[in-house]
Amino acid sequence: MSTDKIELLRRVFPDMEEPDLARLAEVSTLREYPADTILCHEGQVEHTFYAIVSGQVEVVKKLDEETWEIINRPGAGSFVGEIALVQESPRTATVRTIEPTTVLEIERADFINMLHTSAPMAVRVVLQMLPRLRDIDQATIDYLRRKNAVLSQAYEDLRQKYEALQATRG
Repeated sequence: MSTDKIELLRRVFPDMEEPDLARLAEVSTLREYPADTILCHEGQVEHTFYAIVSGQVEVVKKLDEETWEIINRPGAGSFVGEIALVQESPRTATVRTIEPTTVLEIERADFINMLHTSAPMAVRVVLQMLPRLRDIDQATIDYLRRKNAVLSQAYEDLRQKYEALQATRG
C-alpha cells in the first residue's frame, strides 16, 4: 500500500523527492468520503491536512449568519487544510466534499515535520497558501463592500424620508 500512496502523493507533490514521498506515505492515511461530508469546520481547531486523490471539495467562507461564499473547488492533485496547520489557528473556511472523494490524511505533527524536512513540499504549500489567503480576504472585502452599499442606500432612503417628513411639518 505504501507504494500506492507514494504514487498518489507524487500527483500532489510532483517535485518532492522519493525519500520524502516515502516518509509522507508512511504517515498518511487513505480515506474515502461520500459527497456532502465536512472535512474542515471553519472556526474549529483541527489537526488534519488533506491531499485530494480523487473527487472534489468545496471551500466555503462564512461571511455572516446567512451568507456563505464559495472560495474554491479543488480536486484531485490539490490539497486543503494547510492554512490552519501552518498558522496553528482555527480553520479559515469550511471544506465539504461535493462528490465522493478520496484523500490522504496527514496529521499536524507529521505535516509540520515534513515542511521542515522537505523544501519542495514547503515551497508548494506556501505557494498554494498565499493565493488562498488572498481569496478569503477578497471575498470578505467584496462582501463588506456589498453590505456597505446596502447600508448607504438605506441611510439615503431614511434621510430622504426624514427630510420629506420635516417638509410636511414645516
